[in-house]
Amino acid sequence: MKNTTLMLLMLSLLSIIPVLLSVPYKWFLTVFFSSVLYGALSPLISARRIYFLAAEAPHTSLLSITAGIILSNTFPILDEFYWAILLSTFLLYLIGFAIRLGFDPDIVTSAAIALTASASVIAVAYVLSKYSIKYNLWSVILGDPLLTTAEDLYILACISLIVLCITLYIFRINVYIGVDTDYMKLHGVRLNLYDAILFAIIGVASVALLKIVGFVLEHVLLLLPSIIAMNFVEGSNQVFATSILLAVIMSMVGLIVSIHLNIAPAGSIGLTAFLFYATTYCVTVKKGG
Repeated sequence: MKNTTLMLLMLSLLSIIPVLLSVPYKWFLTVFFSSVLYGALSPLISARRIYFLAAEAPHTSLLSITAGIILSNTFPILDEFYWAILLSTFLLYLIGFAIRLGFDPDIVTSAAIALTASASVIAVAYVLSKYSIKYNLWSVILGDPLLTTAEDLYILACISLIVLCITLYIFRINVYIGVDTDYMKLHGVRLNLYDAILFAIIGVASVALLKIVGFVLEHVLLLLPSIIAMNFVEGSNQVFATSILLAVIMSMVGLIVSIHLNIAPAGSIGLTAFLFYATTYCVTVKKGG
């Protein structure tokens, strides 16, 4: 079943390549690198069962980007992008620290979303009225991969490859931590270090891609690829590979649909991912019944 699933996914990807040849290379590469990044992060989130953090990450990123614009104009020692990364990572660390102290993850996440969402509205309104910025803040919320510049694509490619290498390096340990945290702690595994690395790459990835895929689509791509993969395959390595393949296929199909129907790419990719999930869920329930 495992090999069959992976083979079918590979064949599905190969079948849409002729259509993708007509897509401008910049659009293709933007969607490809984005999907690889999120497809690699998604199994980590599932392994550690930190779905709450995936739901919160886009909220912290939206606040961090708008606050980063304010800070870069007030304290021009760093570019707004680097301010945003620092703020996003710091906020995620605070959430993780609160949970480590024993607070309920759902309560912490709910409070964090309430705070960051409210603060984001204030920050966005202030930035729009106060500063002249080099990109439209609506693109941060709605997302538009088709407007990616050559500079954006270069940054995206570098971050995607770095995140992929890091996730490959820490994935197995994080799976073990997710299965039995106490056992790993007793064997001297530095949980704080792996938490710090995981939170950092989620923060960086969320900020880096928010303008490209948008606030809404980040939720979808961080959560669904690994959830869908776990419906069909077992074993951490199989889930990891399947998650990346699924993310690429869903994103490419969504891109093709958005071009042909002339609709927003982020929305089209999100709906495609949801249809994939709904279909696989129905198939799984039917087999289980």
